[in-house]
Amino acid sequence: MKQLLIITLISFMLAACERETHINIPPQPPKLATESFSGQNVFPEAYLTRTRGVTDPLPISGQTDIYLVRNATVLLYENDILKDTLKYNAGQQRYKAAIAKIQAGKTYKLVLSAPGFPTAEAVSVTPLLVPINNMTFTRNARNDIDGNPQDEVKLSFTDNGSTEDYYLVRIYNAYHDILYCVNTNDKDVEKLVYEDPFYPDDCLQSNRLLLSDKNFNGTNKTLIFYTEAGELEPTPGYGKAWVELLHVNKEYYTYIKSLNTRENADDNPFAEPVNLYTNVKNGYGMFTTYAMAVDSLQ
Repeated sequence: MKQLLIITLISFMLAACERETHINIPPQPPKLATESFSGQNVFPEAYLTRTRGVTDPLPISGQTDIYLVRNATVLLYENDILKDTLKYNAGQQRYKAAIAKIQAGKTYKLVLSAPGFPTAEAVSVTPLLVPINNMTFTRNARNDIDGNPQDEVKLSFTDNGSTEDYYLVRIYNAYHDILYCVNTNDKDVEKLVYEDPFYPDDCLQSNRLLLSDKNFNGTNKTLIFYTEAGELEPTPGYGKAWVELLHVNKEYYTYIKSLNTRENADDNPFAEPVNLYTNVKNGYGMFTTYAMAVDSLQ
């Protein structure tokens, strides 16, 4: 009985210490945010939204984004010369160019303005095209640590010795889908793994095979990737699997690394908050251009 009285008294004292606190969060002026990723010889397009306050509602999955900005002026400059005005396409909910295509080796600037928002802009230097010198596809090339057969994708290219270069390799199956477990022993490939104790720690996502030329500047580089046997077979009615070699700028390279870090933090309640890298001045998001070589798997 005495212990019960003590517990009751302590509980009362702790409850008496509670006090509601109201924190006034000063409103932040909204800014424009864009996502624009364009390769050479294509008309660039941009998805444009605005930032939301901490008390604003979240967008509802499967519905039109309530923060979509439809009345913006989006200007595209090539080497500081105005080349195009991107027009809003309601069906695709994107601003699309119709005159100027992205060209390798050129510098582009995207200028975004809309009523009620400060003007934002971003600059992207498009690297030169780096061709795929050779690519082979070997079925059942090896077994993984569990004895399961794996196919091998090997590609080679020549790096420019006079520049600091960054590359992104993307592998797609015949259904145009990415693979969620690609293996490699190459130390130059960034280990952008999904940090989950129940997920294999050597699995790389096939659209995030990222590397810099720090260790092979100015030389021929050969990359070898392994996938589950049969995942990259041609499919009647769909075609063949293929590989893309993107020559990207440092900003896009940094963005992909930060995206992987942020996704891992989102699933970890003990992780520090991660800000996604942006190259947009006076706004948020990513505007980048790149040069891409493509080859299909035979």
